[in-house]
Amino acid sequence: MESQPPLVSSPLPPEPPAGIPGKVSPLPATLEDGGFLGGVSLDVLLRLFLRHGFWVLLCMVIGPALASLWLNRQVRWYRAEATIVYDWSQPAALGRRVDVFDPYTDFFNKQELMETEFRIIASQRVLRQVVTDSGLDIDRAFLEANFPGTQPGHVKAEQLIDLLKSRLKVQGVKGTSIANISYEDTDPQRAQRLVTAIIDTYIRVSNEDTVGITGNALAWLREQVQKLQQDLEGSESELHRFKKERNLLSVSLNDQNNLLRSEIGSIQTAVTQVNIKRAQLVSRANALAKVTRANPDDLPASELMNDPVLTQLRNDFLKARAELTQHKTAGKLENHPDIQQAQAQLDNSLEAFIRQVRNIQGAALREAAVVSSEAAALQALLEDAKKRALDLNMEEIKYNQLQRATSTNEKLYTNMLERMKEVDLSRMINTKNIKPLDPARLPTVPIRPVVGNILAIGAGIGFFVGLLIAVLRELADRTIRTPTDLEQKLGLSCLGLLPAFEGILGSQRPGKRRNQINPDIADKPELVVARQPMSMVAEAARSIRSNITFMSPDRPPRLLLVTSASPSEGKTTTAATLAATFAQANARTLIVDLDLRRPRLHKIFDIGPEHGITSVMLGEETLDEAIQPTSVPNLSVLPAGRTPPNPAELLMSDRLMELLHQLRDRFDRVIIDSPPTNPVTDAVILSTRVDGTVFVVRSYSTTIDQVRHSLRAIRGVQGKLLGVILNVVDLRRLEYKYSYNYRYYSGYGEYSQAAPKAP
Repeated sequence: MESQPPLVSSPLPPEPPAGIPGKVSPLPATLEDGGFLGGVSLDVLLRLFLRHGFWVLLCMVIGPALASLWLNRQVRWYRAEATIVYDWSQPAALGRRVDVFDPYTDFFNKQELMETEFRIIASQRVLRQVVTDSGLDIDRAFLEANFPGTQPGHVKAEQLIDLLKSRLKVQGVKGTSIANISYEDTDPQRAQRLVTAIIDTYIRVSNEDTVGITGNALAWLREQVQKLQQDLEGSESELHRFKKERNLLSVSLNDQNNLLRSEIGSIQTAVTQVNIKRAQLVSRANALAKVTRANPDDLPASELMNDPVLTQLRNDFLKARAELTQHKTAGKLENHPDIQQAQAQLDNSLEAFIRQVRNIQGAALREAAVVSSEAAALQALLEDAKKRALDLNMEEIKYNQLQRATSTNEKLYTNMLERMKEVDLSRMINTKNIKPLDPARLPTVPIRPVVGNILAIGAGIGFFVGLLIAVLRELADRTIRTPTDLEQKLGLSCLGLLPAFEGILGSQRPGKRRNQINPDIADKPELVVARQPMSMVAEAARSIRSNITFMSPDRPPRLLLVTSASPSEGKTTTAATLAATFAQANARTLIVDLDLRRPRLHKIFDIGPEHGITSVMLGEETLDEAIQPTSVPNLSVLPAGRTPPNPAELLMSDRLMELLHQLRDRFDRVIIDSPPTNPVTDAVILSTRVDGTVFVVRSYSTTIDQVRHSLRAIRGVQGKLLGVILNVVDLRRLEYKYSYNYRYYSGYGEYSQAAPKAP
């Protein structure tokens, strides 16, 4: 009997290196959408929280509880606060401004002065006085709270000062002259008492310093007034002597300056006019110099207008030249008497004309020389006037210097004398520019530890610890849950999934709502596809059937082995479901039970144990006798028969190979149910004798290591793997609600009572 060659299915994926669980990071698929701690989306965190929310909520409850226990053992600290105001305005006495003289006011602004005052409040001088006045060195309660076991009088003053300084805080209110002074202590009454003592001591010390500064300032001012008085008298005497020696008045200097400026202006105008005239005469002489016997016509027209003699001579010249030209035009020769006479007349008139031009040129040059002498004289007058103006300026500068020095000394003397009188009055008034604003109140609420903040921190820490536990639980969970786990962590193709159903594919998770079983399939839930073709399981099974068929449309696999890694993963139910699905597609389908150790198909299809493949292999019955029809159209079953003592030897026999070839020729699809791969090697052996192996993985039960071990065994014998079916899938889990498009199954109802029952 000629058999069809086995279908070459897709090879098994290469085994990842040891220690590397698949092709991606070891994080669960729910954390792989955006990475972990580098791009985790809110959707992933929400799913993680909902999946392990109990641990997160438990830690969020334990965190505040532990924080409360910690709070009960902590010492409460109280803060007493008071405010003071700096009054920078000065009091008035006798209608005049009177204040305490401060030589630093001219160099520092108000903000810098306040910062200085803040340092004075926390200075050792003030705090030492507070320690002495309050008797902190002998206060047993204070010493016991801060220096346990120390007797009164045995603590150094420096230690007490450092302690007060560490708990004292002085801070200005921005934009105002108000300062907040606070002190922290474990005793609220002591905190109130000490902050009041610090303010009182600081104001008293400041007033004492003010009185001392005023006395020193008054003595310094008296010395300055005497010195300024001497300087003023000396400058006045020097100014008087200067005016007397030069017989000058302040008004005469201004008048002389005005006269000199007017004189200099007039001379400069005359010099300019003379220079212009000289330039004109020189230019005229140069123009007349161009008139020669060779070019007598270059005479400027202005000369003809100013000199009638020159005009007449030029006219005679032009007339003689015209007459000579007329004779030559008439054709007379050079020796003709008329031409010789006209030539002589022309020479005489030209000579007279040139002579007159030279006379005019000489007159212009002589006049230019006279004008140059006049310009030199005017320039000398101008230089003399400038010299006198400079001398007068020097005298005015000296006069102004003396007058300015006198005026400055007078102002300084007046101001300093007025200041001295004001300081003298302020010494008697005893000015205070620091005033208490709000007295310290008894604190009733501790500043630390803050109960709300500590509880919030405890809850936050608990949340993150719970989240960490959730992540660790997620990382520790090595089970396969979604098709993403199969594809990314194991590199396997997912043929599809079968939804979970009570009594068929395993129970739902504990505590979850379970699907209701239809009475029609209560006795044989494995045949749900045949009896409830509109159920979710049937729709999912048909999707798997399509995926298997279209993996190789031209030569689809006919011998299909169904196995799993471990028992109780639903491989027998999956095999029965696939067989019924193929039968519904009008394909002659046979389901063979080769699980010779724990067969179940005979129970599902109500067949006695006397029929089976073992009987055929032992020659006890024929193949036609062993194959039994079922209630599902187009579906037959070949049970396992009696359990043999050596199942592995039977599966490796040539007789089984021959039987499989016969079954391939008689049926369109042969679905083989086999034992799991990890306990026994039966399925591994069978994977080499079929067209393809379908591996069943139970969701949230089968681990990656179990699947990897099974794949390693199949890979070792060069078995053929078509893909993996994810079994017992709860479509209501978050992974399938938000990450996969499997909710469409619900559109067909969950085993509707109205669905027709298969015959």
